[in-house]
Amino acid sequence: MNWLFDRPVYVAVLGLVFCVPIGIAWVMSGRKEVLYALAAAFGIFVGLLIMERMVISDREAIEATVLQITRDVEANNHQAVRQHIYSGSPQLQQKVQGELPNYVFTECRITSQPEIEVNAKDQPRSARVTFLAAAAGDFKYQGMSGSATKEAPIRRRIILHMRREPDGRWTVEDYAHEDFQKEFYQQKAE
Repeated sequence: MNWLFDRPVYVAVLGLVFCVPIGIAWVMSGRKEVLYALAAAFGIFVGLLIMERMVISDREAIEATVLQITRDVEANNHQAVRQHIYSGSPQLQQKVQGELPNYVFTECRITSQPEIEVNAKDQPRSARVTFLAAAAGDFKYQGMSGSATKEAPIRRRIILHMRREPDGRWTVEDYAHEDFQKEFYQQKAE
């Protein structure tokens, strides 16, 4: 049932599927019983829309967290980025603490809709999030340094493995990034 509250479009389509036929039946029959049924169906539709706005699904919470992480990375706010690391992952905390000072971002943005796979069977719940990102700034990596501009950013596929904290927040347990263009060229060559 969680899928119903992921997007308001689902509720709108459901409302149309129920309200339009009842409305047509009322117009054709003119009976007040059908009008009452239409009013009830419309009331349920409005109630579901209100509920959809109030219920935050795992997917919506994860998407909001990923957007916040992106803003924190772009702002070079290392402390805020570390707040998004899963409490049960001290090795990632150390990795990020050593890696982040090597990057000075001037831009960081998500360039594709995140693909989110939630595993509700895990305790605590886990999710795998994949999306494309573009970044600009000055970067140092393994003794080499380079820069990227907003006009020619570095483009990467980001893969986040996330866990839900006991307080309900979604945090990053592990991550990876890879060159997605290499995969594109390999497919084209075949």
